[in-house]
Parts: sequence; structure tokens; C-alpha cells
Amino acid sequence: MRKKLITSMGEFLQKEFMDPLNLSANLVAKKINVPVSRIQHILQNRQNVDADTSIRLGRLFGMSDRFFLDVQIDINARNINQQNMNEYNKIGSIVKPPKFN
Repeated sequence: MRKKLITSMGEFLQKEFMDPLNLSANLVAKKINVPVSRIQHILQNRQNVDADTSIRLGRLFGMSDRFFLDVQIDINARNINQQNMNEYNKIGSIVKPPKFN
């Protein structure tokens, strides 16, 4: 059985980091010195992780500064690709791939 893809940063942050460590939004916000509303909005998918938040979360959870930003970009790209797949499939490349002998 295939594992369900995580479709939001809020779900990712909650399931992969906060739940296993039994952390609340209040505690995370306090530890990284941001308003609790920022963490709550991320968890509710009302706000994306920005560079500042990524650095702060990375430091808190022992990840790279770019980790959470890269995850956010990946989730966004995957979701928008799925939403617009038919349109994107109509776009043809104007560059021919190189031939290797």
C-alpha cells in the first residue's frame, strides 16, 4: 500500500515534527521567538513557510536553514502541477534534447 502524500506544510510540520515530540504551536512559537499566530497559520494552511521561519524551524529541529523552505516549495510545486496538469501537458518544449552517441 502506498503512503499518502503530504499535501500541506501544516500537515508535514504537525505529523513529522510536532506530534512525535508532543509540541504545541505555542511552545514552538516561543522557542523560535515568533508570534504564535504564525505557527497556527502554517498549521491551518493559511500561511506558507518563508525564509525566516525556515531558518528558525531548522535551528529548532536540527535541520538545515533551507529545509522547511525546500519542503514548502516542493509541496507547492506538486500541488500546483496536479491542479494544472492538463494545461501544462499542452506546453511543448522548443528545445530538442541533445543526442548522445
